[in-house]
Amino acid sequence: MRRTATALLIGSLLAPAAAQTISLPKDSGDFKIDQGSSFSATSSAPKNKPKQPGPLAALSEDLAEALGLISQHHASSNAQRPDLLTASALSSALRSLDPHSKYYDREEFAELVGEHEGQYFGTGATIISVKSGGELETYVLSVAAGSPAETAGLKFGDRIISVDGKAIGGLHSYEVREMMRGELGTEVAIRLERAGNRAQTDLTMTRGRVAHKTIPHTFMLDEGVGYIDLSGGFSYTTVTELDDALLRLRARGVKALVLDLRGNSGGIVDQAVAVAERFLPFGTKILSQQGRNPNEDRVWRSANRLPVTVPLVVLVDGETASAAEIVAGALQDNDRALIIGEKTFGKGLVQNIIELEDGSALALTAARYYTPTGRSIQR
Repeated sequence: MRRTATALLIGSLLAPAAAQTISLPKDSGDFKIDQGSSFSATSSAPKNKPKQPGPLAALSEDLAEALGLISQHHASSNAQRPDLLTASALSSALRSLDPHSKYYDREEFAELVGEHEGQYFGTGATIISVKSGGELETYVLSVAAGSPAETAGLKFGDRIISVDGKAIGGLHSYEVREMMRGELGTEVAIRLERAGNRAQTDLTMTRGRVAHKTIPHTFMLDEGVGYIDLSGGFSYTTVTELDDALLRLRARGVKALVLDLRGNSGGIVDQAVAVAERFLPFGTKILSQQGRNPNEDRVWRSANRLPVTVPLVVLVDGETASAAEIVAGALQDNDRALIIGEKTFGKGLVQNIIELEDGSALALTAARYYTPTGRSIQR
């Protein structure tokens, strides 16, 4: 039986680790969340699949015949993998519709769900790209407490030279991060150069379950000016992380705030709305969406009667996308914040997620979202 899952997604295709936005509730039984939430689904679909109409049945037969001929006669070893061929065919078909409709195989969909529940399988090292001598190099910025990276002894300032024997000079930290992630319990070998004495060291870490913070850093920049780094997307934990950051900054007498959305590639739309809501008074329009069907239309407004009122600056760049653009657009259109930086990525589409019976999934564009003044951010 196929389970149909509908998710309002505000994600992006900037990086493999944060391509879209979706998350499943903790329980595995029947569940349903009202439309407009991050996810709604039911397992009460009919047990008997409806018969396909004539054209679809003929197409299915043609596809099966083509796959059989490819398997028998094509020279490539991949011809013996009908799963790969089917995935490629679906991906090509969806790309012909729009840039963001997408097919996820079982592994990709499971990884996507894990990311937006605020966890992933990896080492727990936060890394950053720095250009040195004209080439990108990757350095360790921090390690999560209790993570494989901390256990192995990675330190701030260590330069990563290779991952599993592959030199990573010139690669962006996004690419290096994906190389360091993998299946739970598998090993990753890293060669690094120590920050203090520049000695090279080889380390092997076993990938584990690591909590993913969407706000990795919060501190005071200057007297009275607080800084919140919201660069890690929007997961189910984002608003809780933001409230904690604001509480700590208030305790230090914050009088103005910098919210950094640079590099934020998107996430769960309800979390983005809730972040904007922290700074916008009751009744203020945050976001609207319009779809092919009237039941896809919706308007979000702030329900916050005690918003944060300190002066606010929001930093953006070309990798600020989707859910992050919702926040920036809502604060800009309501004259609540000064937006500083580069032109943002431009993803203003809403995807519905349909989970298939084998654990794979389709992301199908269903609507567009608009800022409070009616601007479509979709490029």
